[in-house]
Amino acid sequence: MDIVSSFADLLQVFAVTMTPASHENLRELTAGWVFAPRRTITGMLRAGGIERHHSAFHRIFSSAKWSIDTAGLAVYDLIRKLLPQVTMFLAGDDTLLNRRGLKMFGVGMHRDPLLSSRGFTVVRWGHCWVVLCVVIESPRTAGRYYALPILARLYLNKKSAEKWGRAYRTKPEMMLEMLKRVHAHDPEQSLHFLGDSAFTSSSMLKKMPEAIAVTGRIGCNSRIHAPVPERQPGQRGRTRVRGERLDTPEEMLDAKGLRRVGLELYESTEYKVRLAEQEGFLFNAPNRPIKVVAIEHQRGGRGREVFYSTETSAEAEQILQWFSWRWPIEVYQPNCISIALLYQGAA
Repeated sequence: MDIVSSFADLLQVFAVTMTPASHENLRELTAGWVFAPRRTITGMLRAGGIERHHSAFHRIFSSAKWSIDTAGLAVYDLIRKLLPQVTMFLAGDDTLLNRRGLKMFGVGMHRDPLLSSRGFTVVRWGHCWVVLCVVIESPRTAGRYYALPILARLYLNKKSAEKWGRAYRTKPEMMLEMLKRVHAHDPEQSLHFLGDSAFTSSSMLKKMPEAIAVTGRIGCNSRIHAPVPERQPGQRGRTRVRGERLDTPEEMLDAKGLRRVGLELYESTEYKVRLAEQEGFLFNAPNRPIKVVAIEHQRGGRGREVFYSTETSAEAEQILQWFSWRWPIEVYQPNCISIALLYQGAA
């Protein structure tokens, strides 16, 4: 059994990242991956009708010389070639892959975002992957977006990191490393990162390269400051780092006379909201100007939400639209897991 030629051509992007033998084994394994009901190595071999010994295919992920980042950046280059964009939108998130076995590398107890809620947390045993994707619009269906994974990092909690003798790194640190890697690989391309509050907090924004635009979410009680006033001649003391304190997003929404708008987000889902906006600086990132957009839903249980973007010239509706483009990374989570498994050999 073999995959269609159009899909096989896409696998040529990996040819420059590994040896010819490893690439041929990967091609055969991918054919089984498409048809396998359970995506284990032996399950892929059985689905693909491959009669060779399984050790050659396990070797791709255990000892073959190829780099997860090199392969991921090759996929990024292919996306840029096939779907060129003035601004490349990137989305990041973490995902849990349930696993079994106590001796498997990197497993630990992690929060399950699918079963957990705001007031109830469920933890499960498995691998936690931090994934960076390229967000693209379907060339055939306008308004439909897809998240294509390019880089991934295996997150180890503190107990697992100590067990396996690895230095502990937080999920935001891993995401920041991947963003810097993409920027260094393609410094001329305009990049725009879309992330949830865990990856777009003020401390994360402070460390983000200024060449990467950011659109994310913050809390309703976030501290926002005005620009630093110019230093006056003869003024004593050190130069101020932050300007006067502005209203918090909560206070912005408590004001009267806010405009009410209807938004079509997440593939034409309509939202009726009250909207407030202002420009300023976050407390922990006093050097990155942002536009804050606070909304209060008029129906449903979503309540109040606060978003921001470093693109201060953008309209509030555009910022909300940008943030909605990261939703495919949630919807197409199984695709992220599958790609992460493909990259597991470098973990």
